Amino acid sequence: MNANLPNHSKGFTLIELLVVMSIIAILGGGIIPSFSRYLKDQNLKQAQEQLKSDLRTIQNKALTGASSNEEINGGRVRYWGVYLHSGSETVDYLISTNTTCPPTYDPTSGFTSSWKGSFKIPNKVVYRGDSMCLFFDIKNGDIISSGDSSPINIDYASQNETVGKDVTFNSAGLIY
Repeated sequence: MNANLPNHSKGFTLIELLVVMSIIAILGGGIIPSFSRYLKDQNLKQAQEQLKSDLRTIQNKALTGASSNEEINGGRVRYWGVYLHSGSETVDYLISTNTTCPPTYDPTSGFTSSWKGSFKIPNKVVYRGDSMCLFFDIKNGDIISSGDSSPINIDYASQNETVGKDVTFNSAGLIY
């Protein structure tokens, strides 16, 4: 027997090390999916807030009278609008003389809308629901909807995701 070694050495046995590693693996297996779901929820919430901000930007264009002095086929612009495409992450915005949705060409009166641009819903999030338009009245910012009045449902582009967030609004122009 070696006199320099203590009767019991300090350290971990292989069994103790395996038990601790198993506990860490079990805890990690529960935490990682929860954190992944948290990140997806936060990305969806960010997309919801961005969509509300973009809608308010278009509403502000209407309230400030941007493009209100323009005419489309002899008619004065009365509305700023957004066109939400079913299953799309792109939202188009336009000016219009009426609330026809989708804005199309009328053979008798010609075009009644003029496309101004588009914006993208971030984080691979798309609009769920039937295609619809929201029009913001230049006089007072009131909202006129061509489809279901509320809410606008957004969700991830992949079909296996069903979390969804809503952007709601009322006819008086409130977006929440």
